[in-house]
Parts: sequence; structure tokens; C-alpha cells
Amino acid sequence: MDTGEKINILSMPNKFGKEIFENQIPNIFLTCRQLAEMLGISEHTVRKWRKFKTIPYRKFGHSVRFQFEDVLKALEERNLR
Repeated sequence: MDTGEKINILSMPNKFGKEIFENQIPNIFLTCRQLAEMLGISEHTVRKWRKFKTIPYRKFGHSVRFQFEDVLKALEERNLR
């Protein structure tokens, strides 16, 4: 039954009992466009890094996704960020 109340999922505890705050970037799968926006680079650069295996990615069927924390670690290791 819908009471019409809006639920703020950012203030709800997650399954580990920790709260998710707006200023934290959750470890979610991002599209090429989302990753480019977060890093302040072009989508072409993200695709090029993926092609040359500079950054890690995962495929879900035909979709390619990136995990932000993994990408940052890879870039730090290669001194690109």
C-alpha cells in the first residue's frame, strides 16, 4: 500500500548497517559517460583507456560498466590522475 510518502534512501542504513551519505560515491557500476563526467575527461578517453586496458571494466552482456574505486586505483598506479 502506497502512503504517498517519499523515502530518502540516502539516509537509510544499508545491509551492513552503515548510512550512505550524499557526499560519498557508492561503489556502483558506471557507464562510460558517467565515468567521464566524474573524472572530467571525454568519453573518447575512457574508451581509449578501456581498449588499451589502462582501466578495469566489466561486461554485462553487451553493456560495459566501470567501478569508480577500481578505476581510481588503476589510474593512481599508472600516475595518470
